[in-house]
Amino acid sequence: MIRPDSGEAVTVLEELFKIVGEKFGYEVNRKGWKTTVPCVRFIQGDGVNFYTIQNITAQLTRRGWSQDIWSYGMGGALLQQVNRDTLKFALKCSAIDRNGKWHNVYKNPKTDPSKASRGGRFNLIQNGKEFATVEVVDGAPSRPTMLSKLFSKTANSCATRLSRKFAPSLLPTTPTMTMHNLFWYVV
Repeated sequence: MIRPDSGEAVTVLEELFKIVGEKFGYEVNRKGWKTTVPCVRFIQGDGVNFYTIQNITAQLTRRGWSQDIWSYGMGGALLQQVNRDTLKFALKCSAIDRNGKWHNVYKNPKTDPSKASRGGRFNLIQNGKEFATVEVVDGAPSRPTMLSKLFSKTANSCATRLSRKFAPSLLPTTPTMTMHNLFWYVV
């Protein structure tokens, strides 16, 4: 499953179809539509609403692509146009512990630099009535955080078992990345 993140959906999806076609080949099905190999599919989640679904489907099928190779994700735009972009907020992974060593995790999409994220470990601190996000630096003194751990290793173990049963594609994909390396925090 390939999920593009940003950019003009028709252009990005068609480019991905071509890349996958070049790497793995593509077929023309019995109805005459171009389709990628069965093990590769796409989900378009960015900018999806009632009108863009119709536009994307119309343009890509007009270009000969079979609609069975992509699906649409459902976000805030299908409900009430309130989403992470209009709120200017998104919760993202910013660091991962691999074998006791922390690594920064961030994104910097070339098609939409405004969606870049910060990498590193962070704490939320309170300065009077204001809140600030500060980077955690190993060995440096840190102020008490306003965050509390929401899931424990035990809860993540349960989530792993549920994911294996109901959504195996959500499991970490590298042997060094485990569910207990990822923590969710809440104020």
